[in-house]
Parts: sequence; C-alpha cells; structure tokens
Amino acid sequence: MNIGEIIQSRRLILGITQQALAQKSGISLATLQNIEAGIANPSLSILDKILGPLHLLTQVVESHYDWNILCQLGLPINAQEQIKGVEFTPEILIDNIKIGCLKLLNLPDSRLQIAMEALIIAIKQHYPTLFKKRLEKIPLVCENFLPTKITGSHIKLRRLALAKIGQYL
Repeated sequence: MNIGEIIQSRRLILGITQQALAQKSGISLATLQNIEAGIANPSLSILDKILGPLHLLTQVVESHYDWNILCQLGLPINAQEQIKGVEFTPEILIDNIKIGCLKLLNLPDSRLQIAMEALIIAIKQHYPTLFKKRLEKIPLVCENFLPTKITGSHIKLRRLALAKIGQYL
C-alpha cells in the first residue's frame, strides 16, 4: 500500500470526503486527489497536515540491519545464514561498516564491538589506502571503533577478517 492508498482508506473508514479532508488539512482538493491517486509526492509537512485529521502520524524509525551481510563481507563472527546475492566490493564493505557502527552505538554488544574493531584494524593495517580514503575521516569509526590498545582477541579476529576480505579486496 502506498501513502495515497493509506490516506484514502483511512479517509473512507472515517467517512470523510476529499473536500472535507482538504479543507481540514489546509491543502487544495486537487493536491489531495493527486496524492490519493499516487500522482503527487507530498512533502513531510503536507503529509503531516493531511494525516493529522486522520489521526495518523509520520514517524522515522530505524530499520533492521542484517548482520549476516557484514559477516559475509568480513566481520569475523559466524553468520547465522548465508545471504545470496551479496556483492563483494570495497564500497559495499565500507557502507556496511558504517551502518554496523551506527547500530552498535545504539545497541552495544561487546562481542560485535570487538569483531568490528578487528575488521577495521585489518583494513587499516593491510589496506591502508582504502582506510585513508574511506574510513579515516569518519569520526564515528575512528573515535568509537579503532581501539588504542589491541588485545589478543583483536589479533585473532583480525586474522579471520583478513581471510574473508582478502578474497575480494
């Protein structure tokens, strides 16, 4: 269901005409008709105006992240399942590292944290050009996931990460 269908469905359930909803929302009837028809792409402010009288809210919610993708790309932990169709490129790896780092800030997990640190250490030590171009300037990565002291766990996990990323970097 697209946003226009959701608006139309809710409007009909509540017994509100297009004209009445347009007036309550402070938008033109033509705009509402185009949104419901899927022709118009409303801004968030217009959407909020329409959704208010329908007792609906717009909400930004963080999406689920599949750690199995990053595991296949090189995060040194066992993947729960193999994901088919994952493309192994430096760009995909770096993008997934950034997303993984963001997720770990909000959901601390020491096992994943150490694995992420080991992956970043592996890239920094063995692929310094990639690290300098794509990760070094990202405060999120360097301030939170580049440890000042490397432990035995980091070294062991770094080796595992290198075995994976060495296949495509």
